Amino acid sequence: MINPRLVVVILACLVLAGCQPDTPDEKLLKTADDVDAVQQKMEQAGDKVVDAADELAAREKAVEAAESELQETRKELKKIQLQYFEEQELLERRANDTALFRLVQKQLLEEPKLEGNAVSVSVDHGVVSLKGDMQSQQQVDLAVDMAKQAPGVKSVRNLMEIEQSTPQ
Repeated sequence: MINPRLVVVILACLVLAGCQPDTPDEKLLKTADDVDAVQQKMEQAGDKVVDAADELAAREKAVEAAESELQETRKELKKIQLQYFEEQELLERRANDTALFRLVQKQLLEEPKLEGNAVSVSVDHGVVSLKGDMQSQQQVDLAVDMAKQAPGVKSVRNLMEIEQSTPQ
């Protein structure tokens, strides 16, 4: 039979053995394990930092490419806008020239003092050119004055000639 005192003594020894402080060697091993664990965590953190830096560099490169593309797009937009404004200006000028042509030609055709005379009218950039044969200098002057008074006319080029009557 087992002696109950012996069981108590053995149990007490086991309890005391588990409660005793670690030996210096055990402490050293435990510290070494802790250092290894910290180093692993630091390596993992370092890997994450490197990955984050790589991702940041890639994003910065993508931003630079997007900014460059945006700059090129803005240049193209400016070219297109300039071309658009130039074409608008050309259309407006042509519309103005056409309107001036119609106005001057109508006024000359409706003027009774110029009846029977053929006057050719052309307009370029607001400059009216009158060409044709007139019967008198007064008719030439009247046609030129009428053209000058039309709104929007910058100047008038007189290319008209006075008909020379042939003796019969």
